[in-house]
Amino acid sequence: MNSARSMIAIAAVCAACRLAPEAPVEVKVVQAPELLVDAPAQLLLDVRVSVPTQGVEIAVEGDAGLRVTDYAPRLLPATNPSGGSQLFVNLVPESPGDWMLTVRLTLHMGGDQRTRTVSLPLEVSAPPWVPAIADPAPQPPGPGA
Repeated sequence: MNSARSMIAIAAVCAACRLAPEAPVEVKVVQAPELLVDAPAQLLLDVRVSVPTQGVEIAVEGDAGLRVTDYAPRLLPATNPSGGSQLFVNLVPESPGDWMLTVRLTLHMGGDQRTRTVSLPLEVSAPPWVPAIADPAPQPPGPGA
């Protein structure tokens, strides 16, 4: 009898855990400058939704080596599958390496919400090293000084 109860409990848990289908949205980097440590940069992303929506909420975060300072828009209005929208992300790379920019999109579709998280790889380089210019060596006093 206990095993039958366990099976019913497992079936109930599995039914509650059904995953909603992934939101039909795509995000790509359209334009990005070379990313250098401590140099503010702006990325241009393309957001494409393949179904009609009442709106799309957007949240953007960076890995430990990327500090997102601002992004716009934070909410896309109602969209049709015919075109994309642009998203500008301002960030400051904090250390060299391969980092991820994470974009979380929540689609509002007729009372239903579907979310998708997209991770975009970005490479950050150390700033170019420029040798310091040495101060000229002091000159000995000339004759007659």
